Amino acid sequence: MCSKSKSIIKDFFDNIDRTHSYILLLILILGTFGVTFISMHSADRVYVYEDVGSDTIMSYLPTYSYISEGIKNGDLDIWSSEFGIGNTLYSKSACFAEPLLLIFLFFTALVGVGHITVMLVFYKLTVIILTAFLCHKFLQFFSDKYYLISIASFIYAFNGFEIIWGQHYFFSAYNLYLIAVFYCIEKILREKKGFIFLYISVFFSMFYTVYMTYMILLTAGIYALIRYFQLNEHFSAKKFFSLFGRILLITVLGMTSSAIVSLPGTLALINSGRVTNDTSFLSTIITYAGQWQSPGEILPLLQRFFSGNLTGIGSNYGYMPGVLNYYEAPQLFFSIFFFVALFPYFHSVIRSGRRRIITVSISTVLVVLLLTNNAFKFIMYGLSTISNRYTFVLFPVLAIVILKGFEVIFYEYNSKIINWIVFFGGVIFSGFVLCGNWIDSSLNDATKNYVTEGFRGLKVSNYYMFFLGAVLFSIVIAINNEKYKKIITYILAVIVFLNVSNEFFFSTNRDGAVKKEKISMIYSDNDTKKALDYLRSVDDSFYRVDKTYYDCSSQTDSLIYDYCSVSDYNSVLSQDIKDYFTYYMNPRYTYNTILEPAYISSRNDITAYSNMGLRYILSRSKLQDQDHYTKIKKIGDVIIYRNNYENSFVTFYDKAVKKSEFMQYEYPERNKLITDSVIINDEDSGDFDNILINADDSLAEFDELDITAQCEITDLTQNENGMTSMVININNEYVKENGGDLYIDIGYLAFSIQDICLYTDTGKGINKKNPYIISVKDSNLNHMRYLLPRNTKRILFKTDGDGFYLNDYKISLSGKKYRSAEKIADVKKADDGIIKGTVNCASDGFMLIPITYDEDINVYVDEEPVKVYKADSGLTGVKLQKGNHSFVVRYNNSMMKLGAIISLISVLLFTGYVLIDKKMNR
Repeated sequence: MCSKSKSIIKDFFDNIDRTHSYILLLILILGTFGVTFISMHSADRVYVYEDVGSDTIMSYLPTYSYISEGIKNGDLDIWSSEFGIGNTLYSKSACFAEPLLLIFLFFTALVGVGHITVMLVFYKLTVIILTAFLCHKFLQFFSDKYYLISIASFIYAFNGFEIIWGQHYFFSAYNLYLIAVFYCIEKILREKKGFIFLYISVFFSMFYTVYMTYMILLTAGIYALIRYFQLNEHFSAKKFFSLFGRILLITVLGMTSSAIVSLPGTLALINSGRVTNDTSFLSTIITYAGQWQSPGEILPLLQRFFSGNLTGIGSNYGYMPGVLNYYEAPQLFFSIFFFVALFPYFHSVIRSGRRRIITVSISTVLVVLLLTNNAFKFIMYGLSTISNRYTFVLFPVLAIVILKGFEVIFYEYNSKIINWIVFFGGVIFSGFVLCGNWIDSSLNDATKNYVTEGFRGLKVSNYYMFFLGAVLFSIVIAINNEKYKKIITYILAVIVFLNVSNEFFFSTNRDGAVKKEKISMIYSDNDTKKALDYLRSVDDSFYRVDKTYYDCSSQTDSLIYDYCSVSDYNSVLSQDIKDYFTYYMNPRYTYNTILEPAYISSRNDITAYSNMGLRYILSRSKLQDQDHYTKIKKIGDVIIYRNNYENSFVTFYDKAVKKSEFMQYEYPERNKLITDSVIINDEDSGDFDNILINADDSLAEFDELDITAQCEITDLTQNENGMTSMVININNEYVKENGGDLYIDIGYLAFSIQDICLYTDTGKGINKKNPYIISVKDSNLNHMRYLLPRNTKRILFKTDGDGFYLNDYKISLSGKKYRSAEKIADVKKADDGIIKGTVNCASDGFMLIPITYDEDINVYVDEEPVKVYKADSGLTGVKLQKGNHSFVVRYNNSMMKLGAIISLISVLLFTGYVLIDKKMNR
């Protein structure tokens, strides 16, 4: 009886310890949030970043607004023409279906989309709390020292600078699903329980993102194998394959049960511009296997095991150290005490037996390879490219390391000299890394240019806290009283909290967060919205609109303002539309993931935008010296311009050119070709014999009169590195006498990446406000062609870099006019997202529909389905015969339907598995 009473009392106090540890963990989390958001509030900022990566402000905030509005209005479409040039939610945001995020977006719809930034903060807080408490459960498998578990869980929850990943809101959840899967694996290996929770975790993780789940499951599989051999003294092949067979079965069922979302999401990711490697995976892995981190990268690698502002990733990328892009290379561990705990941990492993030494040694080798070898990076990052983004998968293991290291220091150290040596080895090594960090940032020119007083103060405070930590641990080692050690554990929690909170106070980089007034402006009744409402009242056809100014973002704020744009930004951009940007647009305004319209450029550039249905441009300043725009109205400070070369959303062509011929030319000639011809894939050319034309013949129709002799160069400026500027004077009277469109062609040789600008003078002086710009992206022979505004008298040609040499130039008059707009179609958008219209064809030809090509796009002409072609490398098109036709464009997500079937079958199979398993256990 006495023994039983003692056991009850012991359990009671153990439970109190666990309860108190949960309270401690919650206090640490909420305290950190409080410090962070008080600092944000005092700076009149909101939790949205515009300079820590572009994705939040450019894509995800607008996407979440679109989803919330769709939920509110009951008309949320998976596919929408408002997504850039027409995309699905899968291709626009690979992680839009994160279950917890969808719940908060639902509540956002109830309280109003204008509150979305606040709701996202609550979402992040919820994710971090759930992550921390689940990590607490996971770490209980490894220790019964609950206060230390709380500290380690707190550190885990904020790994990778969880709170300040404003760049990607949905990546907040990666740690939650990661620790959920690891917890299930550990519970299954120890207790043969947790299979149902594993299924749920994998199911929701796949719903969340295939992209991150791939990395989570790959790492969890390796972890499961290592832990199995650590936990089982005797190996039994039958038991091994039986257990891992069940784990694999449940994992696969969890993955396939989510197919309704994950299958179309996976295909969108595969068709993105991210997976573009032309060589085989095996040969790529072999090549990368011999590539390692350079010696100069070793110190930054070690630095990532500390807090981010101790240089972190910045030294690798030339940016302000530690406060820029945490997503590109997440910090591996969020504590200035990591190495202090690491050394005692390995010392405890050495004392734990041969099997543990071997498995931990294998694990260590794998981690080192994962961090330093390019082949391992390539495999972890989905066989697409080399990246450091996968490093978050190490967080649970590192949480175990710091927990066990603290446990050794607080509860196992005694007066043995070897223990003291190990402990102070960690302190000295950590100090060495910190000093190297300080020196590295001091020698970094970028740091000298951008470092702030707050940043310096943070460095000093981190050194100060490290010193306090070393003193604290020394006291712990010196005494051997359980009561005092618990008090010192509380002090450790305070020091870690100060470290984390202090980190966030500076890391949130308040200057990089968006001002509250900007967020409130984009959701208010402003001039932009009034201008868009005016256009809707005067034009009920389908068209695209864009802006020359910045409200929320220069791309994709159409999702907030509810208009159809040609701008786009997506870090996993569709490969098809990426090709359109690359081959058809002015290279100055297109990048791998961005289309930013060149509104102030010539009609050469406006060709590609007209083909995408760009009819109206909103500007807050006058567009000067442009013949292709007409001002139609000013509302407040917003001026509405009409594109003179777009009248119907679709474009009709009676000529087609093979893509292989089109690709032989550079941008200026390509721009000529798309003026009058549609570009079709070679394999489709047999379907267009009646309209197919040779590219050379098409270009020959641009009959041009060379008037270079009527012009002269003045004010030529050059130095030993090449030419920097020149002025070309044009005989304007001669141009008027002969008529035609006036062009300038310039050939040049450039040996550095730079912008080349053309400024024109139409009689009012050189217009330096709106230059025509083209970029030299590499060191090869290039040229530019510009359709000059009417009455051009002078041209100022200027470069912004060295290594530029003029090869030749030509001023010419083109007898072939730029193709003016013809109203060949009436196109409207139905309420259910369908595009429909009528078209009048003067001859047989091809109708270009400016939406991203997708195999699930269906087109019906005169109510009959027709073959859909990829046109202009990334858009959609169909053949048409002479006459009047009606047409309908609709999106049919076949993969979502197939995924729904797979999900249903998988759920039924899992249900059957659970019932059979319960029956067998009975």
